[in-house]
Amino acid sequence: MPRAMAGLDAWFSKEVDTAIRLAKSAETALVQIRSGARTYHRPMHVTRVEYLYELAYLRMFISWEDFLEASFLRYLCGHQSPRFGRATRKAGTAYCKTLKAAEADMLAVKGWAYVRWGSTEIALQPVKGLLVGSRHQAVISGAKSRLNQFCDIRNRIAHGQPDAIKKFNAATMQLAHRTFDDRAGRFLRDFDTTVVPNVLWIESIGRALKAYASAIV
Repeated sequence: MPRAMAGLDAWFSKEVDTAIRLAKSAETALVQIRSGARTYHRPMHVTRVEYLYELAYLRMFISWEDFLEASFLRYLCGHQSPRFGRATRKAGTAYCKTLKAAEADMLAVKGWAYVRWGSTEIALQPVKGLLVGSRHQAVISGAKSRLNQFCDIRNRIAHGQPDAIKKFNAATMQLAHRTFDDRAGRFLRDFDTTVVPNVLWIESIGRALKAYASAIV
């Protein structure tokens, strides 16, 4: 009997919620300081709040990458999703008996030491190489443009090169129709006005990633 797919989407959802709570805790502290309810030896400036948003987003995106790999390896092992069943492996290949064996299969596709799941182009290579018509392929391909934008935001937090800044500004123009002085934290703290009621961009992206996770497992 096939093993049941672990509740990885529920795990990921909790990780997203934890990251968002971290960001919002900084907002709460800022309000309390401004109102005089709390004092600190070092003032909580808006810039520091933005840094916490960036840290929270980075944590959320890392969890997204972890989710993609963990769920993919389990599909390679024949684990069965309660909604989507088992994945179909390429002809001539069998389900792996262990997660370690599945990881070896995954890395052997391109001879990599690891898979950069945040990059849709890279992520789709082992997905297409080992499975037929998988949930990973459907979701990543279907949301490719938006996932690339989310990755560009992540890369701006982690890197300061001109290319990372350029792609970040392009991503915010596509998402929010404006730029944010090259500052990811400022963008994440802003409101997504394309949804009603409006929510912070960090929350909006978190919701999108949660939905993609649920569509995979």
